[in-house]
Amino acid sequence: MRSKPRSFLFAFSTSVTVMMFGACGCPAPPSATEPPGAAAATARPGVFSRAELTEDARQLANILEASHPDPYINGGGRIAFHRRLRRVLNAIPGEGMTSDEFFHLVRPFVAGVGDAHTNFLGGYEVDRERPGGLPLRFRVVEQSLVVAGVSREQDRGWLGSRLLSVEGVPLGDLLDRQRRLRGIDNPYHGLQTLADESLRYEPHLRDLIPE
Repeated sequence: MRSKPRSFLFAFSTSVTVMMFGACGCPAPPSATEPPGAAAATARPGVFSRAELTEDARQLANILEASHPDPYINGGGRIAFHRRLRRVLNAIPGEGMTSDEFFHLVRPFVAGVGDAHTNFLGGYEVDRERPGGLPLRFRVVEQSLVVAGVSREQDRGWLGSRLLSVEGVPLGDLLDRQRRLRGIDNPYHGLQTLADESLRYEPHLRDLIPE
């Protein structure tokens, strides 16, 4: 029997905290609609079947609709909400996914609610001692990010510099990408999230700049 995946936690603007448990950890019998080979995928460590992940995605949508005061208002309405859910369901491969792959898939769906209070409290496991992102620490200054710390002595010359782009992606575009990954209140909140999370930790940086 496989171990349970990491639970996903959500905090909503109603101040209600909801825990969504992942798949039960028991291989589900193949259904008539499940693609061939999906049941065999459960034998691979850390991979959950399409049926299990589909159930989790639907439960996530139900939690959002039941707990959020209006999960549609900032995301284009109820039809757009369910269209995004359908894209998530269609993107789950027949061979299943790991919990990190599933988190990568559903992040934009939750961000589509457009509410900074509706976010995952859990997610990627990161190493705070070896974050793996950019070797620079940033702080928000007005509407920019400024280098406030370095991890290598030879990079001290960057202290005080303003961030213009990363891998050719301008700061403004990075902010737009951040909004598609996480609910953001305002530009300052977006910059702070870039500095503290997306530019600092490797898995978040890969989501931000997949290229």
